[in-house]
Amino acid sequence: SSSSSSSSRGWQNGHAIPNVFAIGDISRNPMEGMKTAYTADIDGAYVAKAILQDLYSSSSSSTSLDPTTTTSTTTKSIIGDYPSPITGVGSLPRLSAVSLGFRDGVLIFNDWILTGMIVSFVKWSVKVLKVAQMNGNSLADFTWNAAESLTFILHRIDIWRENMVFIVREALKGIRTIVHTITRKKAASSHLPPATSPRG
Repeated sequence: SSSSSSSSRGWQNGHAIPNVFAIGDISRNPMEGMKTAYTADIDGAYVAKAILQDLYSSSSSSTSLDPTTTTSTTTKSIIGDYPSPITGVGSLPRLSAVSLGFRDGVLIFNDWILTGMIVSFVKWSVKVLKVAQMNGNSLADFTWNAAESLTFILHRIDIWRENMVFIVREALKGIRTIVHTITRKKAASSHLPPATSPRG
């Protein structure tokens, strides 16, 4: 279990403690509390990136803390807000998979839900790949990173889809409003009394 704010600095009395970072259950997740193995992996990548940047950046001595998040302003200014340096966007996909025996399971990806035997296979694959990756298997490492990158790409596509749906919905509402206004004006004009000539 883990998570986030993978780059939360250690802090005390409102000030960041230089060279101290926290991930896992001890940290506060800027994405509002997703604490899974998936987010733990992203958290670790973000913290590793932050530590490397701290080692090679002269600005790492700053101790100011952004009051709106547990991520220090120094880290944010160097590598960007969590999790965008890892995912490429400012949010994480909601991803969770639960196996229900060998032949069934439930996988949730944002607002999409997948069920069936394939979920059990995915769950098994995740376990096998992660263990192999931790044991230094290069093929497992490549496959894991490729699968993780795929989730980021699918998440961006899903964000684009949601934005397009919102734009189309708002455009249709605007068109309906215009049509309704024109229809009302035509109906009102059709009930006006006919014009008459003034008497001489």
